[in-house]
Amino acid sequence: MTNLTTQLMPDSRRLLEVHEHAMPQKDELCGAFWSSLVVSILTHRHVSQEEAAVAAGTRLSSTPDPESLPPGEDGRRDYSVELPTTPDASLAGTAPKGIVESLYSLSEGLITGLPIRGPWSEETVLKLVAFGCRQQHAVLVLNVATAFLWGTHPRWSDVTGYLLGEQFVAPQAEWDVGHFVGVVGTVAGPGRTLVMCADTYPSLGVGGVHVQPPSAIASALRRDGRTTLGGAILVVPTEVAPSMEEMIISAGFEVGFWGNGVPDPGAGCSVDLKN
Repeated sequence: MTNLTTQLMPDSRRLLEVHEHAMPQKDELCGAFWSSLVVSILTHRHVSQEEAAVAAGTRLSSTPDPESLPPGEDGRRDYSVELPTTPDASLAGTAPKGIVESLYSLSEGLITGLPIRGPWSEETVLKLVAFGCRQQHAVLVLNVATAFLWGTHPRWSDVTGYLLGEQFVAPQAEWDVGHFVGVVGTVAGPGRTLVMCADTYPSLGVGGVHVQPPSAIASALRRDGRTTLGGAILVVPTEVAPSMEEMIISAGFEVGFWGNGVPDPGAGCSVDLKN
C-alpha cells in the first residue's frame, strides 16, 4: 500500500470556500483579488477587489490585452469604481509593497504580510509552506511567472507517477504572465511532493485549484532569465508577525520586497519591515 501525506495551511478550508465564490478575478486585479480574499479569510471582513485595488495602488492597462487572460477566459472589466490606468501595460498590476500595505490598512492593523524575496529552491519552497502550515492562522500568497509552472490540467496518472518518483514530461503552461496565486498545502508521496495552489480563474485546474512541483514554483519565483522578480507574502496576525519574521530570517530567508515590474504605491508602508 502506498501512503500519501497531506499538509494543509491552517485556514485552507475557509480559503477554498471564499475563493470559490470570488472567482474569477477582475482583469489585472490578481493581486487585489488575493488581498481581498486574505482580509476576508483572516478577519471575516468583506472587502471587494476594487477596494483592495485602491488600497494597494493598483493600475490598469489603458488598452486591455487579451493575451493576459488564460485560454478560454473572457475576462471581467465590471469594476465598481474607476481605477487608475497606465498606457504602458508592463507597469499595470499591483506591486508587492502595495499588497502588504493594503492587507494592513484594510484589516485595520489586525494582519501583517511578511514579504519574502528568496532564496528560491525546491527545498526553500517546501520549508516556507511548512512554516505557514504550523501557524494557527496564516495565508501564503506567491507572486509567480506562470510560464515556469506546469500546465494546470495534467493527467492524473502522471500526477500519481510524479508522487511515486517516476519520470514524465511536464505539461506546458497555458499562459505567460506575472501572477499571484495562493497556497492550500502539500501532498507528499513516497517519491516526491506537490504543492496545491488556488488560482484566480475556475478554468485553471479543477475549480481553480491545481498542483505544482516545488521545483517549478521555485523557478516561477526566481523568473530565471527575466528582468522582473517574484516572491512570497506570508500573512499572519499582527501580534505574531515579529516572531514569525525572526523565524523566517533564522531559516535563511530574506525578508523584503522584490521588483515584479509594477511601481510601488506612493504611500509609505504602514508596518516596519526590513528591506
